[in-house]
Amino acid sequence: MKKSIVGLALTVILIAVLLMPLPSLYMPSYLISLSDPLTGVWGSVYTARYPAQGRVVFPGLKDKVVVVIDNYGVPYVFAKSEHDLAYALGYLHARDRLFQMDLQRRLVDGRLSEVLGEAAYETDLFYRTAGLYRGAQKSLKLLQSVAKGEKIDYYPQLDVAPIRDDAKRLLELLSAYSEGVNAAIEEMKRNNALPIEFKLLGYAPEEWTPLDCLKIGRLVAWGLTGTFVDLELYLIYSGLVAKYGNEVGTQLFLEVLPIDRPIDHFIVPEGEQFLHPVDPTDPPVAGSLKCNAVAELL
Repeated sequence: MKKSIVGLALTVILIAVLLMPLPSLYMPSYLISLSDPLTGVWGSVYTARYPAQGRVVFPGLKDKVVVVIDNYGVPYVFAKSEHDLAYALGYLHARDRLFQMDLQRRLVDGRLSEVLGEAAYETDLFYRTAGLYRGAQKSLKLLQSVAKGEKIDYYPQLDVAPIRDDAKRLLELLSAYSEGVNAAIEEMKRNNALPIEFKLLGYAPEEWTPLDCLKIGRLVAWGLTGTFVDLELYLIYSGLVAKYGNEVGTQLFLEVLPIDRPIDHFIVPEGEQFLHPVDPTDPPVAGSLKCNAVAELL
């Protein structure tokens, strides 16, 4: 009797499932793509952690590069040239932080709305008005001009000869770094292993360029200026001075908002070692107390 009831129940469930409308009629497309066994969320497991040991071949490298990942997840890169060092760094950054990198360059460009929708419109409007990307474009053009030994139009008295080699070197490093980022992007695409955020939003990252590096630099510089915080502090300070005079106003300002307070909670106590640095002459093997993974990039 029980077997008959169970069999009948299973039959009803099977019929109900077969009669259900196709998922695409009521399920968002990004959820359908996430459930794909080949290209869905499962592929993201590929980049979830580094293999304990392995070799990866890249055409952009000039020599072998060894990457050691310690137990804190900190990579140590051993390369024989600055070019290969920058390439490996770009690869590692993209492998760990590709979505963050892409989101930040979109922030600078004022292009978040393309992937996040109308909610990001005001942010895009602000950053397009601020023009950080225009500053990055000018920086790249300046580097290229100096590398060629050309005079700078708005600074004709500048002698570019002493810094020409530095400009060339920086451009080469930016290019190598970008090549490494793009190598990681292509690797993830081949393995259907782009970070899950791209799959949720339904888009793939564009190629990384040296200009993108300079955009991130502008964004960091913008953040280090305090954005509008400096202006707010100035208004507070001016108000205190206007009300209580220069001496008392300054004293009150420094008591409430000290500007020379040591950041002691970021200082490692004497005698303690926060990280376990890798000795370049004797890197640990995978699985040791100090190392989770060792990879060779060829």
